Amino acid sequence: MVLQARGKGEAFLGIFCNAGCPMKLKIVLSIVTLLIISALGAIVATLYIRSTTETLDRVIRLHQIEDLHRNLVQSIKAVQSGLYSSYASPNNRHNLTVDTIESMYQAARTCSTCHHEPDINTQIDHIQSHIIDYRNVLSSYLNAGTSAPRVDKLKLDAAAIGNEALVKTEGMFVQASNRLKSATQDARHRIEGAWLILAGTMILTLVLGVLVAMNLIKVITRPINILVNATRMITSGNLGYMIDYRDKTEFGELASHFNAMSVSLKNGYAELKEEIAERKKEEEQHIYDAFHDALTGLPNRALFMDRLQHVITASQRRPGTSYYAVLFLDMDRFKTINDSLGHTIGDQLLIVVGRKMADCIRPGDTVARLGGDEFAILLENIGELARAIDVAQRIQKKLAAPLDVKGHEVFTSVSIGIAMATERYERPEQVLRDADIAMYEAKGRGTSSYEVFDTKMHANILDRLQLEADLRGAVDHGEFTLYYQPIIDLNLRRLTGFEALVRWKHPKRGLIYPMEFIPLAEETGLIYHIGEWILHEACRELKLLQVRYPVQPPLTMSINISSKQFTQQDLVSKLSGFLTETGVDPHTLALEITESMIMENVDAAVGTMNQLRDMGIHLHIDDFGTGHSSLSYLHRFPVDALKIDRSFISKISSEGANREIITSIISLANSLHCDVIAEGVEMEHQLSKIQELHCGYGQGFLFARPMAFNDIDLWMRGQKYPI
Repeated sequence: MVLQARGKGEAFLGIFCNAGCPMKLKIVLSIVTLLIISALGAIVATLYIRSTTETLDRVIRLHQIEDLHRNLVQSIKAVQSGLYSSYASPNNRHNLTVDTIESMYQAARTCSTCHHEPDINTQIDHIQSHIIDYRNVLSSYLNAGTSAPRVDKLKLDAAAIGNEALVKTEGMFVQASNRLKSATQDARHRIEGAWLILAGTMILTLVLGVLVAMNLIKVITRPINILVNATRMITSGNLGYMIDYRDKTEFGELASHFNAMSVSLKNGYAELKEEIAERKKEEEQHIYDAFHDALTGLPNRALFMDRLQHVITASQRRPGTSYYAVLFLDMDRFKTINDSLGHTIGDQLLIVVGRKMADCIRPGDTVARLGGDEFAILLENIGELARAIDVAQRIQKKLAAPLDVKGHEVFTSVSIGIAMATERYERPEQVLRDADIAMYEAKGRGTSSYEVFDTKMHANILDRLQLEADLRGAVDHGEFTLYYQPIIDLNLRRLTGFEALVRWKHPKRGLIYPMEFIPLAEETGLIYHIGEWILHEACRELKLLQVRYPVQPPLTMSINISSKQFTQQDLVSKLSGFLTETGVDPHTLALEITESMIMENVDAAVGTMNQLRDMGIHLHIDDFGTGHSSLSYLHRFPVDALKIDRSFISKISSEGANREIITSIISLANSLHCDVIAEGVEMEHQLSKIQELHCGYGQGFLFARPMAFNDIDLWMRGQKYPI
């Protein structure tokens, strides 16, 4: 029954609380339904209790009737008792008192005033008439005189009427008792029924309350459980999880918004994931870029130093078990290639060279671009120096072949410095420094060379640093001086001029020659100040010589000029100012430049040379034959003389061997209508051989060593070559 009631209750509640009801309305309808059912049960119980109350009222009345009937019967019996007593003692009629008769009468009257059913009222009316007759006969009896027959008759009549009234009254009393018993049982049943109704109502209300509560719990908690489960699904990573709950309640709206939020969250997470992936990729790219060269894709200085530090640390932990070497590589003449073919070709050349180097090492080794045209290689676990030298030779051999760079055939080489692992290395900077020092030693020996570092090199570089510090103050302190070497006309065997050669009078080291400090001056930029001083001082002292030795044609002065000074945009204007200041005729001044200076930027060099030529200044190509000029360019150069390098002159034997190159240079100069000056003439046979080849001019120790300005007068007095 409870299950049926529950099923009916749920069905009943379902009528009001369907899927289309808002949540608030569901709750209100459930509570109202519960209240209505409780009210109906209360009304039914009230009506039933009211009916029971009427029954109880009837029972009470029946009890009253019963009491009245009992009183009436007792009154009749009392009268009859008095009447029968008079039989026993006829003269004692006083036993029937008027009060007793009057009491019986009043009891009969009281009984007749009760509200009874019609048939009972009829019986009461009959009894009432008998009582009245009985009273009247008794009154007559009491008032009868002494006549015995009359008295007896009245007594007998009274006894007969009294007996009849007593019988009827007792019958009614029995009937009233039965009715009272029936009414009492009926009232008890109705009270029990009322209790059952109340209990049933309470049980029904409780059951319905439970059903309503369960329904409300279901209505409220089920969506919440669905929502909680959905949130758990999303929390577990099932983004985009959808709630399949379609109704028109607030939860239906909430479910719709939740689904929209879930989809948005899924899309947002996908976008976030994509963004994170992009950022991670960007970060990885940033990290890669931070440790790799943007041009060649090779590891950069930072990554190289990091790997080198790891190798150093490993070698310190396991001494004698981990050998390594660092190769410092610098491309030779890269600036010339970069300036002549352009930076694009130069960049492509760096890429090609980097790949060539990578092909020469093992997969576990590292080749890095440090910057510009500098590279470094880390060789791990090589065991011995020969392995490092073998790698250096492989690289030089691989780069010896011409390289095809964007359709250009390019020749290049590298100078390599090698630093082997030692226990004194604690930081990667130390290893790279020593390899760099060794590289500069190799570059000093010429292109495509390698050198292994030793401690003497470090001492040399320290000395070089000190020399650089001293060089910076040499100009201000007036420590430079010019020495002059005579240039002889070999055909006329007479002095034509001098070549100015700078010397540094170091306060501690004494006289220092140009080859020791000019490269350092070019590297540090001090060459600009030194070069200007040389030009000005040479012009000033040339003018003094021309005044002191006034000959025709006047004495000339040849001045070496550095590559950095030659590329200065204001070179022509400054030189013009020096000539004007000193009063030197430009036609008596010659500037000596090298082939490599011209080839670094041919067009710019030709432009500067034309400006100098227009001023009347002569131009000589110094150390001709040792540079990298192209013969096809020579006809474009406005030069006045070619100077044969001393290395060719020194190779001429007394029998005349090894003079082919000199012959070619003189022939070339004649075709270009240039003079030829031979440098480094130190022996007589050298002089005779170059004279045989029709070399026009010469200079060297055979004629005179470079001398200070104040020593020229003494030399002039004793020399065999007149002015």
